[in-house]
This record gives sequence, structure tokens and C-alpha cells, in this order.
Amino acid sequence: MKFSTPPADALAQPGRASLTVTDEGLGENRPVTLHTYRAAGFAPDGTVVFVMPGMRRDGDNYRDYWVEAADRYKLMIVAFAFPTEGFPGGEGYNQGGVFDPEGRLTQPAAWAFGLPLRVLAALREAGVLEGAKARLFGHSAGGQFVERLLCSMSPVPFEAVAAANPGWYSLPKLELPYPEGMGGVGLREGDVLRLLATPLTLMLGEEDKHAEGEGIATGEAAERQGANRYERGQNFFAQGQKAAKERGLDCAWKLQSVPGIGHDGRAMSRACAALWFAGSIPAASVLRAGGNGRPAP
Repeated sequence: MKFSTPPADALAQPGRASLTVTDEGLGENRPVTLHTYRAAGFAPDGTVVFVMPGMRRDGDNYRDYWVEAADRYKLMIVAFAFPTEGFPGGEGYNQGGVFDPEGRLTQPAAWAFGLPLRVLAALREAGVLEGAKARLFGHSAGGQFVERLLCSMSPVPFEAVAAANPGWYSLPKLELPYPEGMGGVGLREGDVLRLLATPLTLMLGEEDKHAEGEGIATGEAAERQGANRYERGQNFFAQGQKAAKERGLDCAWKLQSVPGIGHDGRAMSRACAALWFAGSIPAASVLRAGGNGRPAP
């Protein structure tokens, strides 16, 4: 793994930074940009939050959505921006590049889902994070990325994971082909069990109920999961409970509705930070405060 600037230098001081990472597994011609923020009070044994942005892949904006929480709770934020050139469409980003443009199954080492895990390991090796606890958040397309990362990567080195307002899901069913389910890509029963045992918090904006609009996944597979993002999230959670019960297990997932919020990346980022670090979610008016008058994607 190669960084455009050594992480120990780029992330040594408080404030914003951006650097690119080239990963051997993804290929030398597919660099990814990391947009970071280090709070003044962050210590290497503190908490780092990895953030996966929505369909616009605007990691700089999503990093900034977390700055207020970073300052308050002394965090480091690392937001990923996968470029469309190397990771085209939903297939390349939120579905992980599991299939190449010709529809052939790729090697798991080349799946985009592995990059956050390898970046985390590299930052620890560089001494930027020395015993730091890591958390993972994704919104919209980034929420899909997070959920499918949990399906396909083991072990998952995050103490907490949240997926907010995903457009649709890979259900915990091996009989359904990926990306609708987990079948046909080399995943096994053990991967289903691990997914069900992961402490995933599924965050759904209660106003995210539009059946049409920017970024809403279409097609038969997505529409079988529900008419809108809120319905699909409810269905995914229910499918997890059902799959766990069939196996005699408890599902480790939590469902968290966010009243008064729709498909708003800024507000859902604030909601997640409050839930994780303060234990409760403030009113919608507080979550939306300081915005530009329109939802963040």
C-alpha cells in the first residue's frame, strides 16, 4: 500500500488533510482519496471513524459532516472517495467491484470492501493509530458499501458499524445471487453467521420514503425489497431477524429510526455521532441546523 504522503506526516497535526492511497489488491491504476480530519484533542489511542459517502462519492463533504462531532469527542475522521474512473457506477462502488464489466467474478482481494480494512492496518502500522478504537459509518450508497463489506470481509475490525439510509441490500440468503443476496460469489454459511453476529446499527430516516428520485435504486431485485428506502430497511432488518431465528441465534443488529429526517447525509451523520457518543439522537431541527436548505445526498 502506497500513500501520496506518509500518513505519519499527513495526519500528524490537527485539522483537515487529503491524501491518496494506492492499494496492491485494487491495482496500481485505481488510487482512492482519503479526506481526513484530526481533532485537536485526538490521541493515537482514541477513536477513529471511517466514513463512506453517498453516490456522489464526496468524501470531503462527508468528512466535514463529522468535524463538529470530531472536535466534541476528540475523534479522527477518515472519509473515502472512490473515483468513478476506477470504480464505475454502483457496481464499482457500493457493490464492491465483485464482478468486472464483462460480468465475470473478480478475486476477493480486488473487491473495494477490503480497502478500509487495509487502510486501518496501515495507519496502525504507521503509528498514527496506536490502540485506537475504530468505527465505520456509511450513508446511502456508502450504507450499501458498509452492509456488503460486512457480508464479504472477515474479520471486521470495527467496534461499531452503522449503515444509514441504504438504497437496497444484500440479504442474508445464499440462495439469492449477489448483490440481491450472498450467493454465487464464494460466500458460505459461515459468512451469513458472521453477518448476523455483527453489531450493525441500521439507521433509517423516517421521512426517506420517496419511491422515485435521485439515487433510489430501481430494478426488480431492489423493488422486491420494498417501495422506498425506509421500507427496504425495515425488510432487511426483518430478514436478518428471520435468518437468525431459523439458525437458533440472536441477531446482533439494531434498528434505529430517525424522526423528521429524510435522505440527508449531513443530518444522518450527526444522528450517528450523537447516538454513538452521547447515547441519544437530538431533535430533527438540531440535526438539520446549519445546513444549506436542501438535503445532503
